[in-house]
Amino acid sequence: RRSGRRGEPRDGRARVLFFSNYSGYSGAEEALVQTVRALPARHFEKCAFIPVPGLFSDRMSAAGCQVFQWAADLSVPSALNVGVLTDLLSSVKPDVIHLNSYSGMPILAAARIAGIPLVQHLRLPELDALEEAMQASTAVVAVSEYVRRQTCGLRVAPEKITVLYDGVDLACLDPRKIDRHEARTRLGIAPDSIAVLLVARLERRKRADLFIDAVEIASRSVPQLLGLLAGDDTGDPDWTASIDRSIVEKGLSGRIRRLGFQSSIASLYAAASVLVSCSDREPLGCSVLEAMSMELPVIVSDSGGTMELVEHGKTGFVFPAGDAAALAGALRQLASQ
Repeated sequence: RRSGRRGEPRDGRARVLFFSNYSGYSGAEEALVQTVRALPARHFEKCAFIPVPGLFSDRMSAAGCQVFQWAADLSVPSALNVGVLTDLLSSVKPDVIHLNSYSGMPILAAARIAGIPLVQHLRLPELDALEEAMQASTAVVAVSEYVRRQTCGLRVAPEKITVLYDGVDLACLDPRKIDRHEARTRLGIAPDSIAVLLVARLERRKRADLFIDAVEIASRSVPQLLGLLAGDDTGDPDWTASIDRSIVEKGLSGRIRRLGFQSSIASLYAAASVLVSCSDREPLGCSVLEAMSMELPVIVSDSGGTMELVEHGKTGFVFPAGDAAALAGALRQLASQ
């Protein structure tokens, strides 16, 4: 392989630097891992910048990336950060830089100095903070039509934007490879339980409060209903405390289980009876794609891009966002089938 200036041939491959200033792991990071895994190594040389070692960096490495790290927040606009990133780009010599979410001004400046084109992936419901990055990018990828529409009114050329839905690992998310009875037994779920699953970080927009209300309403007529809450709870301690308090106050301690973050999710889908996505302004919904791959029924709100994945009454159910009674009604309908 030749390691000369950017743009020189490297066995005919383009070198891509996947830049993420966030080291946690959620749907956006999982979607990026799947994107990286899908890029053929014969055409792409894959590198990644991820600040802190952990699950994200491990999975990017397993997907074929050489991972670079710098344990600092490089999104902070400072001459020092621009210098660090300029040195990184000079060393790595990427042909293109992919930004998976908000990355900050320093990487935009360093890329401009080095003359390296940018691709900005849009995975957030609020895009104002990404307007500058979209303007600086050669191409912009939106994960849904909903996200593309959110760019209207921003100073971004529409012809830059392409809608590209996320993909999932079909080899891993294969219902034929996981024994449902064994998965349920491992989680202590009774054979006759209707296990309703929500996979989401405990942040306000994901509406775990609505999930709790709907489970409470539906369980009045469907006593075998069991709620499962899976997701990271480290982002908003006050909201997490209010969710835990609500479960207790509504007398649902024996009916709703908090499972925390799950690094391996396929067996959880296998154990569930239905997946619910009740977020407000969800850009797409990785968990919905994963659940559908596992042949799991899905119920989604009509807020955001998730409803683009579901044909109501045929491939799932769509309910009005924020309406706990409507969500409970969909749960009762599924339980009766």
